[in-house]
Amino acid sequence: MPALKARDQRVSHAPIRIANLTPQERRLAVKNALRYLPPKHHSLLSKEFAQELDQFGHIYMYRFVPDFEMRAHPIDEYPAKCREGAAIMLY
Repeated sequence: MPALKARDQRVSHAPIRIANLTPQERRLAVKNALRYLPPKHHSLLSKEFAQELDQFGHIYMYRFVPDFEMRAHPIDEYPAKCREGAAIMLY
């Protein structure tokens, strides 16, 4: 499990959204975010994701933001049989 990370203040972020969710919708948002992760981590991450929802109005899963720079490469650098396939790949 990656270490907990703070929001990177060096980059521009979307405005904080006001989460006008009912308690049931809020639980569903956290449950939907957790479905991608092993159940053994749910107790820790559910609190973390709920806090992000309260603080930013959205669940960003900052813990899982990569430590390396994400950038697009020229489409011709992707190994693909067709241009459409290259367009959906991440390198």
